[in-house]
Amino acid sequence: MLDNDSHKKNESTSFISISINKNSNELESCWSNKYKEFLSRNSLSDTDWFPCEDSSSLLRKSTFGLIMTGAKNSYLSLGLRIQLINCLANGAIPVFIGNNDIYSDEAINSELLSKVIIRVPRPRVEELPALLQSLPEAHIVEIRRQGQILFQRYLKDKSSQLTTLLLAVSRRLGFPQPPAPQWSSLPVYKEFQPPKQYPIHKENNFQVDLDDFLGPIGPQQSSLSYQSNYTGPGGSARLASVSFYGGISDVVNPLWLFPSTPWEPPLPSDAAFVPYGSTNHGLRPINHTINLAGYEFNMNLGGMYPYEQFTIVVLTYDRFNLLCQTLESFLNLPYLHSILVVWNNPVPPNPDLSWPQLHVPIKVIRSQNNSLNNRFLPYDLIETDAILSIDDDIQLRHDEIVFGFRVWREHRDQLVGFPARAHFWNGSDSSWFYNSDYMCEFSMILTGAAFFHKYYTFAYTWEMSPDIRNMVNNYFNCEDIAMNFLLAHITRKPPIKVTLHWSFDCVYCGSTLHDRSDHYAARSRCINWLTSHYGYNPLMYSQYRADSVLFKTRIPLGKQKCYKYI
Repeated sequence: MLDNDSHKKNESTSFISISINKNSNELESCWSNKYKEFLSRNSLSDTDWFPCEDSSSLLRKSTFGLIMTGAKNSYLSLGLRIQLINCLANGAIPVFIGNNDIYSDEAINSELLSKVIIRVPRPRVEELPALLQSLPEAHIVEIRRQGQILFQRYLKDKSSQLTTLLLAVSRRLGFPQPPAPQWSSLPVYKEFQPPKQYPIHKENNFQVDLDDFLGPIGPQQSSLSYQSNYTGPGGSARLASVSFYGGISDVVNPLWLFPSTPWEPPLPSDAAFVPYGSTNHGLRPINHTINLAGYEFNMNLGGMYPYEQFTIVVLTYDRFNLLCQTLESFLNLPYLHSILVVWNNPVPPNPDLSWPQLHVPIKVIRSQNNSLNNRFLPYDLIETDAILSIDDDIQLRHDEIVFGFRVWREHRDQLVGFPARAHFWNGSDSSWFYNSDYMCEFSMILTGAAFFHKYYTFAYTWEMSPDIRNMVNNYFNCEDIAMNFLLAHITRKPPIKVTLHWSFDCVYCGSTLHDRSDHYAARSRCINWLTSHYGYNPLMYSQYRADSVLFKTRIPLGKQKCYKYI
């Protein structure tokens, strides 16, 4: 095990210590009786390079783990494979001495392994300390991150190891993986839609932009699903591996087949006009007539992806009147597919309550428990790639929502939303603290008003460590911080802030979670807990926000802007 302190402290000198077992007698002395019995019981007489029982504690303090390969053209022995897994499990980067082949299969192939290990040719072994010291800190962090993802997905326990074996078999036979499990929604009433609804009078709606045309309203159109069963990233049959983003096949969870991912390749800009097939592929390009830019912009979505809609997911407990005000504000909202209300209260709503009647269905889901994690479950009722997660006390104008949706379509793998927050380092007590003050850079977007891809509901529920979801339940807080950490860990990108909203004041809310005296202290504790859990802080800063192209641009009389206010 090699501990390179130069990557942990800003010092001009470094100290590298090497701990290694030199002979079989030393190996015998450092293994406990239970491991000796295991080796004897399983007829494993070859114990060359087996790690010592205390190797895990050493590796947790180390940056690198040294692994000596065998003779030329030979595969790794069992002991060396255990060393490899031990390094990945404890956050140390495996350093292989020699150019021997490392055993791999269709699941964990050589390309994937090359992102989590370092190879040093035998003739250069004397240069090992200098080579390791020369590695940039950013590269070390990235190799460790890739190693953590590989271990968590493929090797962490018997269940993941069995799934890895099945993945290798299915890829060898050319079969796709099974579909990722969706969360079976349970209705609050006999049916998902409320039995009683009342019409909304347009003049009573708070929207100030109802006279503007912001886009078509209906009909419902679900996103296409399972279009990449054989050629997409992740758990496809790998007849080919197609992705617009390089290396993203290692990011998408390969153990499941997903309805879609945020990394689908876009079509070229002439696809809507040149018939590659017999259709325009669902693209709805924007016409560009002189002086009609704003009107024609709002007639169609344009962009590089086919026409689509989004689903609103609202988490609520018992503030029914406030919820209805928020739901009413979505009347005639363009590109809206449907609304899912997640009723987090164990006590169901009164069946005599009357709900707003909108131009899209409102589906009320009963939660199994009062958990903030319910905001991010992969509900089977969500039929669109885009999800707008919103609190029951948030009031947004239609133009703000539509603009946020358009921005998300260009950044499908990122969190796109309105209120921004940041984490900063507190040097006095050497810890992170949560900051909601006005600032010139941010690292998080609150999911009380944010767009994200449905893929991340699968990642949050099935791939993210259950310890994190338990932490959210224990604090009854921080689910939005956990989602920001997850996206930053997967993509290594910051979120995107749109429009000028920094916070939302709710006059009629009464008590809220962020009114608690320990709210900000608890969120600071969450950031530090998540940093410790991930082994690093994946959050990334951004120093800009997104506004429409002609925002604050002086244009000649008679020409149009994209939006009036944004």
